[in-house]
This record gives sequence, structure tokens and C-alpha cells, in this order.
Amino acid sequence: LQVLAVPMSAPPLAGGVPGLSAAPNACAADNAVANGYSHLKGSLHEHSGYSDGTVGTTPASFYAAGALNALDFMGGSDHSDNALVPVTASTDCVSADFLDCLQLSPEGLMKWQTTQTMADVASTPNFTAFRGYEWTSDRFGHINVFFSQNNINAKTGTGYLASMEDFWTWLSLPAALGGGDDGIAVFNHPGREDMFHSALSMFGAGDPSYAFNDLQYRPEADAQMVGIEMYGKSGDYYDGDNGAPVGGWFAHALDKGWHLAPVGAEDEHGREWAKPTRAKTVLIAKNRSRSALKAAMQAQRFYALAHGYNGVRLNFNVSGVGVPATTMGSRVASSNVLNFTVSVGGTGASNPKIEVVGPGGVVLSSDLAASKSFSVTPTSTQESWRFIRVSDGNNVVAVSAPIWFRSGPSYAVCAAAAVTP
Repeated sequence: LQVLAVPMSAPPLAGGVPGLSAAPNACAADNAVANGYSHLKGSLHEHSGYSDGTVGTTPASFYAAGALNALDFMGGSDHSDNALVPVTASTDCVSADFLDCLQLSPEGLMKWQTTQTMADVASTPNFTAFRGYEWTSDRFGHINVFFSQNNINAKTGTGYLASMEDFWTWLSLPAALGGGDDGIAVFNHPGREDMFHSALSMFGAGDPSYAFNDLQYRPEADAQMVGIEMYGKSGDYYDGDNGAPVGGWFAHALDKGWHLAPVGAEDEHGREWAKPTRAKTVLIAKNRSRSALKAAMQAQRFYALAHGYNGVRLNFNVSGVGVPATTMGSRVASSNVLNFTVSVGGTGASNPKIEVVGPGGVVLSSDLAASKSFSVTPTSTQESWRFIRVSDGNNVVAVSAPIWFRSGPSYAVCAAAAVTP
């Protein structure tokens, strides 16, 4: 599907847009039974010299590493701040290497467009590369957007310090008008950006805008915000880091109302892209096409793997009377007993512990086993959820997407955004 392009030089968007409908939140992305779908291992959140990565590298460098390391997919996300700046934004450039940091070729002057070309060239039947960008505010936090035709820069609008409204408005605006309604997005390393929060906390308050306005729920963005990072930056486990609330950032976001799945992010700024020592994300997808990968992300059919545990595979399914067997990310409406099953396979977790986590981040059960089952009977029209956390010794090595459920009414099916290109 081809959509009319809007020049990147279009000004940042602010305020509401009359006549545009909000994205539905009380819907299921597709609830595909996922029979015969594959668990595809890949990486998200990569940087190159097109933003603040290693001098002399480009998105082609990390895509090549993804293919070389036998990943199924890779989504890049250089900072949109640098898309129109023909230089690498690295402190390494304050040296004799400064001239190597200049990107004055036609490709370097059109980084956003060039990244798409590089993703197209890198994609093969066995490996799919796709483009993204990172929206970066040192006050609210960072967000990765994938599959969008356009981008927006937090630092040239109010998004850097004053308000997130520019971003939320842009995300729901049609791509033909310069917006991002064709994109899907991920909350990055929650709580890490705290420009004012730490200082204000000394006086017992803190910044109310910290961590995306405390992960304030935005119904109009729910269908496009698909994930939250659990791992990244070498060995970091974000869920309990950076001033995390009781129960962790993931559960906190779910309790707010978001429908998110966990992301294993590499957030690589060096040259270690795609290596087993970096975290990974596994998508349960029909195939490796961009449309199938995007559909898996929109349906929250994915899970996060820790650094060094790339071989672990996690299944989390649900079934019941009148409920076809379906997998993680599903939204189920039923007043009958729901039967959940969990299994941990693959390689790497030699002594797995399976934890069932519910609202508030409360661990509802914990078993040293490679598989388990449990049941829940929904009794309320208010939505609830469960997700699975797997540990190997003291290490949390895998986290599943939730399965959401309520007694009724039935979920409508969300409208899916097209992949362009």
C-alpha cells in the first residue's frame, strides 16, 4: 500500500485535529489462534552513526549484523533528532575523527529516506529489516516508533520539556497529513530520563511528568502503543530499575490500562548488534513479512528474552468453553472457566521457575518446572490480566505478553494499520 508522502520538513504538530476519530482501545488486535505460527527471534532498538552510535556506521551496518547472526528480523531506531543533521552526534567526534563524523553525501543528508532503502536492500527471504526511529525527551522519556512513513522530533516542539501532546497528536494523525497513524510504538527504558524528577524528589515531590506522565493512559493511542522495554543496555533489567513502582514498570503500565507486551531491546550504540549477549524479542508471527511482523506486534504476540538467553522459547496459551485456543496477547471475553497453559523450552534455562503475575505485579503462583497450568473464571466486566515471568536461578530470563480477560462484552476487532511500504 502506498500512501502520499509528506516532507520531513513539515513543522511539528500541536493541538487537536478536528474530525479525526480516536483509535479504539476496547478491542482485540486479531486474536489469531496462531496455529502453525513461528517464534521468530529478532532485535529492536538499534543505533548507528546516523544518530549517536559508532562513528562510521550506518543502519546498513546493524542490518548486516542481524542477517549475519541469523536473526529473523531487526527494527532500527536511530534518533529522529539527528535525521536532518548530517553528522554523528557522538562525543567521539570531538577528536581527530571529526571529519569522519560528517555525512555530507546525498544519503547522509536524507537519513530517514536512506534508512528505508537500506532496510529494503538488507531484507531477504530469511531476514526482514524494517525502519523505525526514537523520539527522545529527557523529561518524559523515550519512545520507539516502527513502520511509520513519517517521524517527529521531540526537541523541535513542546515534547522535549513542556508536554507530550505533540507526540500523541502526531501518532493518531493520518500519514498522508504527516502523522504517524501507520506506526506502532514502544515505551523505552521507563524511568531512565529524569531531568527534573531526581532534584524534585529531594523535596519530597518528584516530577509528575516523570516516566511518560507516570505512564498516563491515553485511550486514543492504545491500539498503537504495543510494548514496553524490559531489557536493554547490555545487562539492564528495566522492570525493577530507575525508581520502578512496586510490582515493576510493566505491571504498572498494565494497571493503568495499557495493552502492552514486553520488549527485549538491544539499545546498541556500539558494534555488538544482534549478538547472543544482547537481549532479544520473539514475535509469534505467521511469517517474516513486514505485514506479518507488524500484525504480531499489534496483537501483542511477543515476549522478551534476557541477555545470553536467546535460546529460550516461551508458550503461554488460553482456551475454554466457547473460547478457541489462542496465545499470549489475546483478549478473551467469557464467563466460563479459562484454562491457561505455560511451557518453557529451547535452550538456556536449565532450571526454570515459572511465575504467574497479576494486577499490581503480584506473583499469584510460582513453580520450579518447565510447564504448568492454571484456571481463572472471569466474574467481572472489568478487564484483568495475567502474564508469565520465567527465572533461571536469580536471573529473570523471559517475560511473556499478558492475556487479558473479562466476563463480557465481547471484544471488537481492532482495525489494523497498513504497512507502508
